[in-house]
Amino acid sequence: LQFLYFIEQLVGMKGRTNRDNSKSVLCVAVLMCVVFACFYHYGAGEQQREGMIKNLSIQKRNLLVKSSVKSCQQQRDKTMVSQIEHWADKNLSKYASQLYTDNVAQERSVDSLTEEVNTWELKNIKCSEERATLEKQLADEKRESDAKFKELDARSQYLIDGTKRLAGTKGMRSIILIQNIVRLNEETAALRKSLGMESVKMDETYLKELVAKWKKMDTSKMSIEDTVRPVNSSEIEAKVTPYDPDLHAAQTFFPSKSESGVYQQPGWNGRYGTQDLRHGTFVGANFTPVTTIDKQMRTLYNYAICAVGLNITKFMYPTSFKTCEDCPVESLHHYIETPIVLFCDDCAVQHRSNEFKLLCRGYLDRDQYGSALFWRARSRLMFKGRYSSAADSEGARLGVVGDKPSLAVRIPRSETFNTKICKSPKRFNTMLYEKILKAAQTPVALEGDEHCFPELQKYADAINNRIKSEPNLVVYISTDATEQEWSLLSDMLNTTPVRRLGTGKVTEDSIIDTLICARATSIIVSRFEKKSTLITEHFQLLNKLQGLKKVSVW
Repeated sequence: LQFLYFIEQLVGMKGRTNRDNSKSVLCVAVLMCVVFACFYHYGAGEQQREGMIKNLSIQKRNLLVKSSVKSCQQQRDKTMVSQIEHWADKNLSKYASQLYTDNVAQERSVDSLTEEVNTWELKNIKCSEERATLEKQLADEKRESDAKFKELDARSQYLIDGTKRLAGTKGMRSIILIQNIVRLNEETAALRKSLGMESVKMDETYLKELVAKWKKMDTSKMSIEDTVRPVNSSEIEAKVTPYDPDLHAAQTFFPSKSESGVYQQPGWNGRYGTQDLRHGTFVGANFTPVTTIDKQMRTLYNYAICAVGLNITKFMYPTSFKTCEDCPVESLHHYIETPIVLFCDDCAVQHRSNEFKLLCRGYLDRDQYGSALFWRARSRLMFKGRYSSAADSEGARLGVVGDKPSLAVRIPRSETFNTKICKSPKRFNTMLYEKILKAAQTPVALEGDEHCFPELQKYADAINNRIKSEPNLVVYISTDATEQEWSLLSDMLNTTPVRRLGTGKVTEDSIIDTLICARATSIIVSRFEKKSTLITEHFQLLNKLQGLKKVSVW
């Protein structure tokens, strides 16, 4: 009532200003909002309390229902258990008795089976032991028999291989002995003819008996026709014919390439290049000398010259060699291309024997070196074409092969060469320049023993003199000098020399180095070294035997 009276007083005010009326209205609005908020808060609180009271009532009812359900379940379970116990009391004795009877029967059956299994296990153990013992005995016997059979097989195979290799194989010594008899018979026939005496035909039966006596082996399958070719009586006396390019160029094989760019193989008597490896009569022989490819090539000269001079087609030479005691075994037929000499294993050298010297008298390198016969044989005793191709590419890379003039210099500096060759009282003029170079050689000006092993400064002076006359000269040096000596020599020269660094393969490196030197436009070599021999000969063949004016010697 007071509130309504207050409102009436506020509204019923008269004579007040508009400003005062606005304030009164605002105060009334605020007051009404406050009164509304208070009533709303009071009503909300009352409603919340009523909701909580109802919620608690519902929860109590829920608990009461759960309790009733649980009690009901318990009562049901008790009833079911009671019924099951009542049924079991009535039927348990019946089923238990039957189950006991069945169980006893099963146990008796299991005991019987267990006893039977144990018996069989004992028998199995005993059988296994006996079997293991027997297997061990059989394995021991088999091992012994296998070892015996393996040994017998190896021996049988060895005999079979030996038989196959010896079947139709003629030893080098037999060939030499037969050819000696043939040559002596030809000489006898020529002599009897010159004296007006009647010729006597060779008795082949006596020949076979004689060879069998010398060789102590069966030569019943060997015949003269199968071993050597006949020799004309006009060729009995060895002749040394100087090389004439107009007469003998057609008989000489000069290195050349085919249209495909591959070096051609030399040919002789219908054979081209190196033939298949032959087998000698010394089965199991191990002839492997410690030497170099240069020395081996020089030795082959005698075989090749004698074979060509006497037209012998079956000269054989052992293929195996080593460059040092601990080095691997190498084979000559892998490096050399020749149709003249056949390479063999299970064989031995014969050039030191009296029979070989008797047969090849007049046809050795000391007799024929530099002759037409020598070049005919030597030109067919070459290195494999792959090494010539390698020398072409390496030489072009180093500038030795090309448009510019080049000088190849051979400088042997090994201690072995110095002690065994230069300081030896029996120094051998390996190059035999009096026959191969004659008056065409242009010796380098050295004095006394310095020709064999000059000081480095002497080498440098000789090379610098050549450079003065040919400033654009490419200098290739082949040497076995140490790195220190090479450095000193390089500093002494008025140009930068080139050389080929080796790959570690001694024989291949030596061959390619030799062939690179031979491809230069001029060379300076040592007259006392075998490698210089090969360099000069290859140089001559590449220049069709017309290059002596470009060869100088220390």
